[in-house]
Amino acid sequence: MTERLGRAWFAVTALAVLAGVVVQLFATAGHEGGHFTGWQAVLNVFAYFTVQSNILLGVTSALLALRTDRVSTLFRALRLDGVVAIAVTGIVYHSVLAGLDFYPSPFVDVEAHGLGRVLLNCLLVAVLFLGLAAGATWLDRALARRPR
Repeated sequence: MTERLGRAWFAVTALAVLAGVVVQLFATAGHEGGHFTGWQAVLNVFAYFTVQSNILLGVTSALLALRTDRVSTLFRALRLDGVVAIAVTGIVYHSVLAGLDFYPSPFVDVEAHGLGRVLLNCLLVAVLFLGLAAGATWLDRALARRPR
């Protein structure tokens, strides 16, 4: 992939994340049910892992759209965190949450499933997260050693 095409894809990704977060904020501001309403509900949007992972991925994509030669350890760690977090978000959504109307995550509802099952569910998500992080770290190191 050429640098120009790569930068364009990073820009599209960043804009898609921005659009998604803005739409979510407006949708939440107009919602009158639940624990929070108005500005409290809007601010509560940022408490969700899904939104946090999207923002992290969007910010790092925006930075790469501006300049692709970012090599700092901090940037690489943030980028890797964003990629792993968005992968966990997608996997958990499609394997557990798709088709369910309850929000937030029903797999951590202690009343419905009991403490033991909820702890097991959390452990499985943690193992998924760690496995993806290990794989992404290995891939990042392997690609860094590859001659350009």
